[in-house]
Amino acid sequence: MNNYGVLLDEVGFTEGFTDVLLDHYLRPMAALLCPGHGGATLDHHRCFSVKYAEGKDTSLATHYDNSEVTLNVNVGLRGGGGDGDCGELVFYGENGKSQRPRPVRYKHRVGWGVLHLGRELHCATPLRRGERTNLIMWCRSASWRLENGCGMCRETGGLKYGHVP
Repeated sequence: MNNYGVLLDEVGFTEGFTDVLLDHYLRPMAALLCPGHGGATLDHHRCFSVKYAEGKDTSLATHYDNSEVTLNVNVGLRGGGGDGDCGELVFYGENGKSQRPRPVRYKHRVGWGVLHLGRELHCATPLRRGERTNLIMWCRSASWRLENGCGMCRETGGLKYGHVP
């Protein structure tokens, strides 16, 4: 995990921002784009920022998220003048399924984001110069997890949830 970020719930962004984002934007989009992955039933979230900078965290190894659907939005780029200087996201395919023939690479742009399945294997490639800050929102569905299990551990009982609006 990234060492330089903040949980938005801890700084008062839940009721006026992250709950609204989930209820009015992400759940309706996920219902259309991810119907077979709990998109229509997203009911809680964990939202945080991550910061990558020279001399600090510069990358994140291949992983999948503890979510049914994840939103990753770039909210700040500074420095780095060349292609890929501020790192990229690379997507390999769903965990437990055959990998894509070629990974999908996404270059960060301020104000742009990616909505992807939490079980999508991905990494943040090394930042070579400058710094980058992203807002990450793990969107989860209690009913999906009760039926299909947690995306990480596959358990259906005893699960702990993030903020429930």
